[in-house]
Amino acid sequence: MRAGWLAGWLAGGLAGWLAGWRAGGTSLEREREREREREREREREKREREREREREREREREREREIERERERERERERVL
Repeated sequence: MRAGWLAGWLAGGLAGWLAGWRAGGTSLEREREREREREREREREKREREREREREREREREREREIERERERERERERVL
């Protein structure tokens, strides 16, 4: 009788553990998933910073082009006079 009770209790515990594991995984798996999520977030932030740096470089190039156009207009005025 005790063996039957023990077998039932172990089977129930195993079924419960398995259901919980399937539902949420082990704490180690959850920690690994959180670490992967943090890594994805770091990569996303890195890409965003790089895009912002590229936008700033493009704005700087545009300012330089505008300065050069202004210089060209000045040279043209000087030639006309």
